[in-house]
Amino acid sequence: MVSMSNGGATLNLAKAAKKAVAEHAGSHIEAAVSFLSEACPEYLAQSNDCLLKLGRRLACLVEYESFDLNAALVPLVQECRLIADNSVKVPKVRFGKTELQMPIVTLGCMRFQMEWGPRITEMNQVGSDCQDNLVRILKHAFELGINHIETARGYGCSELQLGVAL
Repeated sequence: MVSMSNGGATLNLAKAAKKAVAEHAGSHIEAAVSFLSEACPEYLAQSNDCLLKLGRRLACLVEYESFDLNAALVPLVQECRLIADNSVKVPKVRFGKTELQMPIVTLGCMRFQMEWGPRITEMNQVGSDCQDNLVRILKHAFELGINHIETARGYGCSELQLGVAL
């Protein structure tokens, strides 16, 4: 059995994940909060978007029991601790024959747009929650050292939203 220590106490990750998913079957965010309150409380300061994604991962891992759930949850909790620590920086490498330093990870913005298609042409058509999320992601990417942003005209209104955010 794999367990992790959190503040001196030993936690059975599989038990905590199953409990969180069962008690909050209707909400991935609440399941994530329940699990993290035991496994990695420092991650709770993340956005609801991050919590939603983590809750989905938890539900998926709990649903498929053809592997050691505890062992699968250890890297998930380690990842949460790294993200919450804010000390991780993306390495940079020289770009081609230039002296430019580029991060080894780019920020792809295909999913940033309010919606697909050419219908949104003005920022007053973009919901504030969507734009606020984009700005939070950009700030976090910059904190990590990611300063290469990839977008395209075919990505809906992401170029419009990025232009305003930057």
